[in-house]
Amino acid sequence: MSPFVSKKITTNKQTVWLDSVGTAVDDFVLHWCTKNNKPTDAAYIAPLKQAFMDSAGQLADAWHVKAFLFRRDPMAEGNQYLPNREGSNFGWDVMVSVQGQDDTPTSLGTQLAEELTAFAANVPDFRTPPAFNFRHDLTTNPPRPLNYYLCDGDCLSLLKRLYSQDNEKDSIMENEELMTSYFGSIELGQQLLRPLSDAVWKDVD
Repeated sequence: MSPFVSKKITTNKQTVWLDSVGTAVDDFVLHWCTKNNKPTDAAYIAPLKQAFMDSAGQLADAWHVKAFLFRRDPMAEGNQYLPNREGSNFGWDVMVSVQGQDDTPTSLGTQLAEELTAFAANVPDFRTPPAFNFRHDLTTNPPRPLNYYLCDGDCLSLLKRLYSQDNEKDSIMENEELMTSYFGSIELGQQLLRPLSDAVWKDVD
């Protein structure tokens, strides 16, 4: 009889790249995920997004993520989402982190990759558990305005979350540095904020 041979059970994982970028808005760092074997396509993270939305804020705290949004297509006219792959009608997910005083895109991206890998290992919707790996800090010098990466409406939503409860709309509209960091120019920022009633300004979505 042949002797028993000890076998080690291994779990194959699919590598996913996670890139992070800082913007002219110091408060936020953005992250998105790309397929390892197809760099023009977004990685499949729908189960993680759904878990985030269902967690009533618990995963927001654990992952240091404030929101899931979609990347803006910087090459397209107007406000259009970047598709998650060529020919797709679905947007490319982007995660928004709040940046603390000692945080960097690299530190936040590395930590997020570790958190997502650990969580995804227990999500049955993944046929092969993804292993998220931080790849690049894509921050430019100087950093680009937030609306280079996100559509104007999403930038407005993030602006309201931070400022609407403690600030009047008119005072925010006159803050050129703030408007430029979010929207690229004070003129566009004012154009977007001016039609909002006070009630809508205070209503954080």
